[in-house]
Amino acid sequence: MNHMMYVVPRFQTISGSPYAYSPATVVGLPDARALQAMTHTLLEAGERYARPPIIATSKVIRGDVDLSPDGITWVDHEYDEKLGASLRTLQQDRGGFPIGMEMRAGIVDVLSSAFYLNKITLPSTTHEMTAYEVSERMKQYRRENLPLFAPIEAEYNGRLCETAFEVAMTAGLLGSPYDIPESIQDKDVRFQFVSPLSASQEEEKATRFSQVAALLGQAAEYDEQVVQNVDFDAALRDAVIGTGAPAKWLRSIEDVIGTRESAEMEQEMAKGLEMANLTAEAAMAVNNV
Repeated sequence: MNHMMYVVPRFQTISGSPYAYSPATVVGLPDARALQAMTHTLLEAGERYARPPIIATSKVIRGDVDLSPDGITWVDHEYDEKLGASLRTLQQDRGGFPIGMEMRAGIVDVLSSAFYLNKITLPSTTHEMTAYEVSERMKQYRRENLPLFAPIEAEYNGRLCETAFEVAMTAGLLGSPYDIPESIQDKDVRFQFVSPLSASQEEEKATRFSQVAALLGQAAEYDEQVVQNVDFDAALRDAVIGTGAPAKWLRSIEDVIGTRESAEMEQEMAKGLEMANLTAEAAMAVNNV
């Protein structure tokens, strides 16, 4: 085999190691262990409340204390319970139990966030929403889930496509290699996926452009030259695509460059004509003198 025929889905890898690790586990493991300890403690506390410890008076109980249903515990008939009950439950403070349950619920929420359990569900609502609100909520849902699902495209879907492409090229399933245009020979093939998650990533570019434009507007009040730091052609094109506008709305780079060159030539010609007119007027004024 000339190709790696196995594609192993992995979350994240460390440089120099083929083994992947889960950021969710790294973050949540200490809390998971704490949750186990807390749950064990609360179970014991709940059992003590349901079956509390018993205090027995010495030399009064005849035999063992039987706490089973219909059980009988024999007490010495000569004992006078005016001195105190022969058997009584140990009074316990239950104030700590609700606090323990609240702490446990907090740990559960942290683990739900660490393992993205509160992200992969659709946003909940308690009222009817307009179409715009639904759209914005879905955008928020995609943005929050992008870090979770984006690695799948590169580590799994992308590698499947790359492997299939390499095998097809080697086997000649895509035609003769001599028919490949020279402009794309020896070029790397990169697969891009169109999905709601990638669309959300593109939408983020439009938001970033607005933020950058606002920052440049503030900085330009002090120095107009700061706008030269940004390639507005590339930024604007990415922002327009990020809004979801059709690609045909954008003119090609060649057309834009040609239009600018034509405009510059026209400006130079207009300046030349203006200078010629000024020169002619000056010559006429000299002749008149």
